[in-house]
Amino acid sequence: MAKKNKYQNIYNTFKNHKTTEGYELKGVYEMFYPFWQCKQKIVIEKDVEIDKFSKILLELIKTGISSHSEICSFLGIKEDDFVTMQFHYLIKNDLITENNNSYNIELKGVEFLKNKRKIQNTETIEFEYFYDDLSMELLDIVNYKYLYNDLSKEYFNPDNPIDSNISENKKKQFSGYQVIQTHKLKKNNNNSLPKNHLQFKNRPILSKINQSDFAEFFNKQKKDISFYDYDNNKIETHERSIQFLLLEFVNDENQIDVEIRQFKSSVREFGGYVLEENISKETNKYIKTNDDFINELRSTFGNKV
Repeated sequence: MAKKNKYQNIYNTFKNHKTTEGYELKGVYEMFYPFWQCKQKIVIEKDVEIDKFSKILLELIKTGISSHSEICSFLGIKEDDFVTMQFHYLIKNDLITENNNSYNIELKGVEFLKNKRKIQNTETIEFEYFYDDLSMELLDIVNYKYLYNDLSKEYFNPDNPIDSNISENKKKQFSGYQVIQTHKLKKNNNNSLPKNHLQFKNRPILSKINQSDFAEFFNKQKKDISFYDYDNNKIETHERSIQFLLLEFVNDENQIDVEIRQFKSSVREFGGYVLEENISKETNKYIKTNDDFINELRSTFGNKV
């Protein structure tokens, strides 16, 4: 007889789902999928608007009031006033040049006055993301929070669906995943991963991350800032998990094909047993090289019909 878990209605709904392909539904199990939550310091570039005082200085130089003494006299300030430090700011950003206490406006400075150019500043931010440990493609980013999938090695935002090829309407209806702190699962299981949890295998390190791909991904998502560099080679990592349903289909040759679907513990607002195509693909790969996992599900969580 077939094996299933307590989800009788799911079993009945999907038992003939792959019969035309020669597969029979043998079991429905709860399983945990591994992710890494990461934090690291990243240097970014961003455009900044020029301040009013800098614009005044540029306008004066452009109109021919170009010596340091002339400008200070026109503005009614002392030649060694602290505000004259702004000249160094303009020189540093290649908006003007200095020669014998006289200034020349550069093309970049003229374009700046015409609002055709902006100044780029760099700063360091703490970047938080989640990482899927099984593939390595870059997905959505919002507010610097992402997931790293421990099996597929993919970045994603837990507020958005992992599968990117779904309709815009389904994306809008998606409420976000329920991310679990894995150490709490271990605490309730004698400090070990539950038997229905895929193993963590690929803790993220900087050498595993392609910098150009990461930069392209970051820049695509954040229009107002740009990736410049990593501040250092340290990544703070924490194990995280999301709970899904695993549907096990088996054919006459004992070949296994699994589907991973959402259920009430997967998402904040449950809207149906949605198929997770990317996670299904990666879990099938995982099972092919980890026979013990599916055998453990059958013996521990399977119930006879």
